[in-house]
Amino acid sequence: MSGQRDESLVLDDIIDAARRLIDLGSDVPTATIGLDRDHNEMILWNLVVLGEATKRLDASTRARFTQVPWSSVARTRDRVTHHYEGIDWETVGQIIDIDLPVVLKQLVAIRDTLRAEFDAT
Repeated sequence: MSGQRDESLVLDDIIDAARRLIDLGSDVPTATIGLDRDHNEMILWNLVVLGEATKRLDASTRARFTQVPWSSVARTRDRVTHHYEGIDWETVGQIIDIDLPVVLKQLVAIRDTLRAEFDAT
C-alpha cells in the first residue's frame, strides 16, 4: 500500500504545479502571457514539473483514472515549446485558462481517493 501513498505525493507535485500555473495565468491577461521574462520562467518551470511528475505516475494509476488525459498532461511542455527558442504562448494561455482548471479538479479527486484508500488499510 505504500505505492498509493507515493502516488498521492506525486499527485501533490502535479496539483501544486497546476495551481501555480493557474495563479500565474490569473496574474496577467492571456494576451500578455509571454511578455515578461521572469514570469515566463516561472510558467515554464511549472510546465516542466507538471509534465515530468505526470510521467512518474505508475501506469496502473493512469489506467485506473482515465478521466484525466494523462498523455496530454505529460506532454504539456512539449506542446508549447518548439526547441528552446520558441514558445507558443497562445497555447500556454489556453492550457492555463481552459485545460488546467478542469484537470486540477480531477487530480484533487484522484489524490483524495488514493489517500482515503491508503488510510482505510
